[in-house]
Amino acid sequence: MDDNGGRRNWVMVNRAPVLTLWAEMVAEVLGFEHDEALTLGRAVAGLKAYLKGVSLGLFQPTPIEVKEQRRKMRKDETVKIDLLHRAGQTYRRRIAGA
Repeated sequence: MDDNGGRRNWVMVNRAPVLTLWAEMVAEVLGFEHDEALTLGRAVAGLKAYLKGVSLGLFQPTPIEVKEQRRKMRKDETVKIDLLHRAGQTYRRRIAGA
């Protein structure tokens, strides 16, 4: 950074918005519309934040029994999307007219 009277100017940026915008741009290049791409970007940033929290011991992964119970309770169509090689992450959407 430039010296300004013996002081350095720094800009600190949170990585979540940067990752969100990067993933959004990648999704747009892959052919998603802007709103869809932004949603996918937010999902990527949120997933990465959660995984960082798990690695730091701030969050505990959901027990398998709870995941199975949730899966049985849902009746919507399941759509699987591989986000940055994070296969197995399931996102649900309601079918129009259902």
